[in-house]
Amino acid sequence: CAVVAGWFALNGRRRGLQIGALLLAGLSFTLWGAIPALWQDILSFRFFLVPVMAPFVALAALDALRPGERAWAERRALVRVVGGIFALTLVLQSFAWGHMMTALRDVTTASAAACLPTPRTAEALPPEAGPRLDWLWSSRASQTGALDWVYFTPINHWSITSLAFLVQGNAPRTLVLPGDGCATADFGAGLPLAPWEVRSWNARHFDFEPLRARLAR
Repeated sequence: CAVVAGWFALNGRRRGLQIGALLLAGLSFTLWGAIPALWQDILSFRFFLVPVMAPFVALAALDALRPGERAWAERRALVRVVGGIFALTLVLQSFAWGHMMTALRDVTTASAAACLPTPRTAEALPPEAGPRLDWLWSSRASQTGALDWVYFTPINHWSITSLAFLVQGNAPRTLVLPGDGCATADFGAGLPLAPWEVRSWNARHFDFEPLRARLAR
C-alpha cells in the first residue's frame, strides 16, 4: 500500500506518503499484537482469507508494473521495514501468549476443584469481568482462581481442554471444560476432550489417574 500510494503521488510527496503509511501500519499492528482482546477471534480469519488478501495481491501486481532500478530500490527498503513490523507484531503476540499460558497453568495447578468451567457466553460472566486492554495481567488473572478472563482471549475455544493438559505437564490434576461441561459430563464413560470426542483414561503420554481420582470424589 505504501508503494502504490507513493507511485501515484507527486515526487515531492511520495516519501511522506510512504513513511506515513508505514507508521500507521506499524502502530496498528503492534497495538493489535500486544492486546489479546483485540485478536480473540483470530481463528475466524481463515474463513475470510481469500477476500481479505485479494486486494493486497492486486496492489502487489499493480506495483510490479513499475519498471526500473529505482522501483526495486524502493521495494527493498520497504520490504525490510514491513518485515520488521511483522516481526515486532509476532514478538508481542508471543509475549501475550506466554502470559496467557502462565495464567492458565497457575489457575489449573492451584485449583481446589477438579474441573473448571469457562464461560460460553458473556451473560455467564460476573459483573466485574471484562476485556483487558493490556497483556501484563497474568498474575492478576491467576489470583482470581477462575477462568472468566478466558472469554476475552484467543484461547476461548473448545481446544482449551487439551491446552490446559499441556500446560500442566504429564500428570494434569485439573480438567477444563467449556460452558456447563463440568456439570453434565459423564466421566465414567471416559475423558471428554471435545463435545464430540471422549477418550480413554489410559493414555500413553499423560497420567490421568490423579485427575480421575479427584473427579470421583
